Amino acid sequence: MGSIDKRVCATYACIHLLLLSPAVSAADVALKPVDDWTGLYTGLSGGVALSNSEFSYDLNRFTPTGPSTRQLRTTIDDGSSDIIGGALLGYNWRNRGVVMGLETDLSYLGFEKTARRDFMLDTGNNLLPASTTLGFNLDSLGTVRGRLGFASDRLLLFGTGGLAYGSLDTSGRTTLDGVRISNDSASDLRFGWTLGAGLEYALDKNWLIGADYLFADLGNGKADTKSAIPTAFEFGETGNMELRFSLTRITLKYRF
Repeated sequence: MGSIDKRVCATYACIHLLLLSPAVSAADVALKPVDDWTGLYTGLSGGVALSNSEFSYDLNRFTPTGPSTRQLRTTIDDGSSDIIGGALLGYNWRNRGVVMGLETDLSYLGFEKTARRDFMLDTGNNLLPASTTLGFNLDSLGTVRGRLGFASDRLLLFGTGGLAYGSLDTSGRTTLDGVRISNDSASDLRFGWTLGAGLEYALDKNWLIGADYLFADLGNGKADTKSAIPTAFEFGETGNMELRFSLTRITLKYRF
């Protein structure tokens, strides 16, 4: 009888240990903290860029002997949205609960704005149909930013700010009586500033997922065009575009 009781007890103990061990192991894995946020990382970002810009353009008339005169001004508040996506690289240092870092990113931004004006031009003898077209295209946006935040185990909350830059292409053309008489274009690397905040969560020691918001201001871009025929009824258009964007992004990072 005693040997049977011992065998029953031993069997019960083994079953209990087998049932308990997976639960304990799973709990150990789930509660295992990230030891340190310090390190080099790279990753991808994607989201939406909302334009917070004002677009104004002036129709001007030129005379051979006098200054240009503004004939008409149009102002548009641009609230268009575009998809943004790109790659990033950064490094973090942790000192207790404070995390400092430096991050740079470069993204594709399909921002495009075109304004066309059609009007009748008085040449002195008759009226001719004319038009002006101005275009702005910002196809890339990059930042170099410092970061400062506070970490609690797997969660990091941070503020960020620094340099913003982008490649701006402008174009302009004029037509008179259906004939193109000028076609202008220019490229410019614009610099400005950015400021924002975000959060990150460590899935494990290597993978980080996060979200951030950035406001980027690249100043004012300028485009102009002028009829290439110097006559008494020469005309042109000058446009100014505020290059200001609100970026909302999701990030996925791998820490080495």
